[in-house]
Amino acid sequence: MDEIDLSRLKGRDVIVCNEGILVYPDPTVLVWLDADFYPRFRKHIDGKPFKKYCRSTVMTCQYADDIEPLLTAPLYPGFHGRDGLKRGIYSGEEKLTGIAAVSLAIALGYDKIYLLGYDGGEVDGKLHFTGYTNKERDVYSKRLNRYEVFKGYDIVNCSLKSRIKTFPKQRIEDVLSAV
Repeated sequence: MDEIDLSRLKGRDVIVCNEGILVYPDPTVLVWLDADFYPRFRKHIDGKPFKKYCRSTVMTCQYADDIEPLLTAPLYPGFHGRDGLKRGIYSGEEKLTGIAAVSLAIALGYDKIYLLGYDGGEVDGKLHFTGYTNKERDVYSKRLNRYEVFKGYDIVNCSLKSRIKTFPKQRIEDVLSAV
């Protein structure tokens, strides 16, 4: 994502996952599921005007009044589309934040979703899940069929090297020029 001018996203609705807040500090929404995320990144979160969502079982939802809890698996399994905020946000069996963010975007009513930087891959030969960058086994990313629940929604993957094949791909530059 280093080669993309993220300032072109200014004024657009942007949902950021986890450490993406360091790359794009002015999103519309920030979502995280990992319990250790908020303590590590609270200085980038507290007092900021964007909406904040975390997994309801994560105790950090209780630290600030402006953090909304997300109902997720295992207590609220399955994908519920536009009813996700009431019936549960789908995050895959592994509780992945990227999947939760797509589910949240649908639940919030977005009709067109563009994925950027969501590739299901590695950085420097290591997986880059928050807090799990040293996993040697590529367990999560090989189960790419978990995105099938989103078929029928207008989702475009702007990460051309992404291993996620469920969505059509398009260069982010082309998307930003067209809208």
